[in-house]
Amino acid sequence: MILKRNGFVNAVIVFFSFILLIKFDVAFADYSSRENGLNAGRWRMFFGMQWNQQVPALHYESLNDSSKQTLDINKSDKSEIVEPFSYVEVEGRLSKYSGIDLTYTKDRTSSVLLGRKNVRFLFFLLRPTVMAPVDIDVETMRLRYFHAIVRSGNFEFGGSGGLQALYCNAHASIPVIGYSEENYFIVLPCVGTYATYQQNKGIRYSVHADYLPIELNKISGRIAEVDCSVEYKINSNLFAGAGCRYSVKSLDLENKKYLMNASYSTLGGLAFIGISL
Repeated sequence: MILKRNGFVNAVIVFFSFILLIKFDVAFADYSSRENGLNAGRWRMFFGMQWNQQVPALHYESLNDSSKQTLDINKSDKSEIVEPFSYVEVEGRLSKYSGIDLTYTKDRTSSVLLGRKNVRFLFFLLRPTVMAPVDIDVETMRLRYFHAIVRSGNFEFGGSGGLQALYCNAHASIPVIGYSEENYFIVLPCVGTYATYQQNKGIRYSVHADYLPIELNKISGRIAEVDCSVEYKINSNLFAGAGCRYSVKSLDLENKKYLMNASYSTLGGLAFIGISL
């Protein structure tokens, strides 16, 4: 597929620029403010379990091909899956106003793939429809730098930016159509905003939203995600929480050989436990 490994070199360059920005922030941040800031100099690690309703959608059709091959997933086919330890996050506070986080999420679902193709049999032109189960895995690794724009008491609001790597694998066996597996790997920037509120020493609320429109030649789409959570501090090193997550990844691609519209939306709850170091 045209997106496989595309833009990896540019992603490496942006990554090292990103690291230099972090080092600059740490080097020039006021040391006393770092020590007195909320969670300054501390690292937090989350391990989460997701319960999600996932809705994959796909339409693929070959162009300039007499077979007129098409592949479709029914949008109404929803899958509810509980994924243990499918959410892992590491967060580090670099200063009173900034920090970094690294997040890994894994989403998977099963659906039914419909394949159609023109087939000639003697003097007849047939178009059989073949159905087969399809398994889809979507893994996301995201590295973000966040910086506070407003800090007032226990409230903080700011923006974030970084990189996200997406790996998608779809597997279905349809010999008549000639389809077995599709996978792609994309590295893209991500931008977003966040807000946190520390109600007291034990309860913390947070929301983080990312959005990225995609416009690259004949490729268009969007990637959006919103995470909301509330956490309770059990002791100085242990906390637990719950929240909800909505994400959508959509892609439209057209070239001389085929047209494809694909999307993958996820909506559900999240429970996690974490440690603060």
